[in-house]
Amino acid sequence: MTKFRDFMNEQNKTNTPKSFRSFLRESEPKEYDLDKIIAEDEIIREMAVAGYGDWKPSKDMIASMSTFILDKKWIYVSEQKHGHLIYRIYKQNNTYIAGYYIENEKGETKFEVDFEIKLSPDDETKHIFKISKPLTNVDKVLVQETAQGRGIATMMYKFLVIHEGFVILGDEIQFFGARRLWSKLSREVDIRVDIIDLDSEKILEKDVILKHGTDDWDFDKRVWSYDFDKKYIRLILKEIK
Repeated sequence: MTKFRDFMNEQNKTNTPKSFRSFLRESEPKEYDLDKIIAEDEIIREMAVAGYGDWKPSKDMIASMSTFILDKKWIYVSEQKHGHLIYRIYKQNNTYIAGYYIENEKGETKFEVDFEIKLSPDDETKHIFKISKPLTNVDKVLVQETAQGRGIATMMYKFLVIHEGFVILGDEIQFFGARRLWSKLSREVDIRVDIIDLDSEKILEKDVILKHGTDDWDFDKRVWSYDFDKKYIRLILKEIK
């Protein structure tokens, strides 16, 4: 029986739910079967390790939508020029999308979405790190395949931090693309990346430059690992004041 099933059995016996990360903190298992853990979708979201390869989301992002649906269900936030495109940014509750208008073969105007991100407050850390604002989780981030490699994720993370005021907490699992993104973000001049330890509840290093090469194994060992020795080490992204 995996640790996750142990966790779920314990959850069923209590009226005080807690996260799987908290459960592992208390139980401190000595051995892990990485193959089994990667097979558990729930556990992937609770571990701070470098995942092999790149995470492939199981659900496709929004491809395009009618202007009627866009105006009715989404709130306009801002425009951002990126390359030769001017992206319009909308939000709905905790989800942001970025895209542009196109005209299809029928002459209908559609809104083409290149980027989608879903955020949520990180309740577990809001009393731990005494920084100016609560930390925010990235629950989902998707970039349209045709837009990948253009830097739109960097643009949107910077927008969310600088213009929307979020302090973003790095995911527990960081696959190749996410690690490269955080490495790129750490080199931007108007935002900063700090390294934190959820276990000791301390900020380890401030305003770091993260290393990441072109190979899957070539990443910053201060933050990431293929084992679980870094499971409490996380990154936060914030604006430089």
